[in-house]
Amino acid sequence: MCDKPIIAVCGSYGRTTAANMVGYCLRTDGRKVFVGGTSDEPFINFITDPQKDELDFVIVEASAIQLQSVEKFEPVMAIYPNLDERSAHKNFQTITDYMESALKVVKNLKPEQHLIVNFDSILRLLHPFMPFITEDLSSKLVILEGKDKSEFLVKSGFTQHQPSNNNTAEHIEEIINIISAIRVIRAENTPIKNETLHLILSADMNSELQSMVTQKESIIASIAKLDGIEFTNEIPDEAIEKAMIGYKIIIPLEGLIDPELELSRLTKELNKVENDIKIINSKLSNEQFVAKAPEAVIIKEKEKLASAVEKKSMVESSLLKLNS
Repeated sequence: MCDKPIIAVCGSYGRTTAANMVGYCLRTDGRKVFVGGTSDEPFINFITDPQKDELDFVIVEASAIQLQSVEKFEPVMAIYPNLDERSAHKNFQTITDYMESALKVVKNLKPEQHLIVNFDSILRLLHPFMPFITEDLSSKLVILEGKDKSEFLVKSGFTQHQPSNNNTAEHIEEIINIISAIRVIRAENTPIKNETLHLILSADMNSELQSMVTQKESIIASIAKLDGIEFTNEIPDEAIEKAMIGYKIIIPLEGLIDPELELSRLTKELNKVENDIKIINSKLSNEQFVAKAPEAVIIKEKEKLASAVEKKSMVESSLLKLNS
């Protein structure tokens, strides 16, 4: 089915982003690649790709669930950005079952092939099953890094995400939300599903996030299949608008989509946000809920209400523009 060198991106989460990042790096190096098995590009599309014979590499996302039924999958490189016990709880009876499936690719690698792993996360995940070996390897890893060992694995628990900069982590999360929103727009609008799009972000996006998007524009454009990103409040006559928290995503259409379909999508989005507002208001007007709920929960619900009201206003503005 595929006679090209395969790079498999495995692990617990972030596989789609990692696969697209690897594809971006290879394309930057002048290589022709196909990225498949991701949430927006099924691997089956490789079969019908008219340029598949010209490809240098095929990058495929491979989850532990997919690997359950695979025995002879032999990529030239396997990449594990992470392994996390929470993924095991979702789809497997035990962590052992999850590890056996997730690491199937490793068993098939030959000496001349390559394995890239987040070694620390794997040591922590394996520690309950191989405590002495993983503890020893962890100590040697710390020595190689030129650091002092602060604690033993047995005391550290499973790996936890601890961003060194909360603002940066939030901005990265918002960039992921933008890419996800574009994928949703593509999925909801078949005529533009495979088109290269132009992205407009409304200028009311906060300046720090604008700066990060600008810095990462080439990466975002590669992952989301865009020809560029701009910041402006000038919206084209024909465009898809999606309200985010504090700004809008705008995709110019220029005849790529039926205005009636966009009207239907916006109407559904308005109905959903109005229902969200109704549910939140119902909670906040319930005296028992307000009396028993922790203060942090009440604050969070009020923040959700403010965001939903802002989103409703943006959607109504988009509908008004489309109907004018």
